[in-house]
Amino acid sequence: MTSLELSIFLTILLTIVALAAVIVLLGERIRNAIREGTRAMKEQGLKTLELERQNLALAAVQVNHSNYLDILNQIALDVLGKPAGIDQVLRFGDDPAPHIVALGGNFEEIVFTPAREAFIGNGERQISPKIPWYEVSALSSGLFCVEELEAVYRLLSNNKVLPRTQKWYMAVRAVS
Repeated sequence: MTSLELSIFLTILLTIVALAAVIVLLGERIRNAIREGTRAMKEQGLKTLELERQNLALAAVQVNHSNYLDILNQIALDVLGKPAGIDQVLRFGDDPAPHIVALGGNFEEIVFTPAREAFIGNGERQISPKIPWYEVSALSSGLFCVEELEAVYRLLSNNKVLPRTQKWYMAVRAVS
């Protein structure tokens, strides 16, 4: 092999290597663009779904002074599997966390809250760690049960704003 042939061979080889590197880099850029496009489409789809869900919830969740006890009873029935017999709300508030305390048919307190950790303890308004907590979500009750509880809380508290949450909790304790 002469030096001319060797230099042509090396030039062709380097050109092929450079071309392969360019193809690999362009392929990686295309793959990243596809990933970014997929992520953006997924985010847009989730935002659209959330807006549609909020519109459905506005139409489906109708809470007023004449039906909020029925809504609390239905949620308690769904979660507990038996009628709770709620006939009045004893108290509500946001100390130590947002909560609604209703009186059940067997004279027990039924506590609804999005932050159960704030209520676990042994104080007067605290709930013993031995009492079980039940999750209230779309899996354990109706599709819009969280929105219904938020609407009941807003109705009772004159439209106080709550932090968004995907689930609430419920505990049943005997009145002492």
